Amino acid sequence: MCEYPILFISFGIARLVSNPENAAREKYLVFILFLFCFIFVYKNILYIQEYRY
Repeated sequence: MCEYPILFISFGIARLVSNPENAAREKYLVFILFLFCFIFVYKNILYIQEYRY
């Protein structure tokens, strides 16, 4: 369901650890990807609850 954003987040964290001078931009990118992943999962949960009842 949400494996691609998690992959991107882990890749971004690995890049952030290996390249600290680009940290601000990498952190911003990881945060945006995490936000999209969270919104996607939240919408799916709401949809499943609506479908169940």
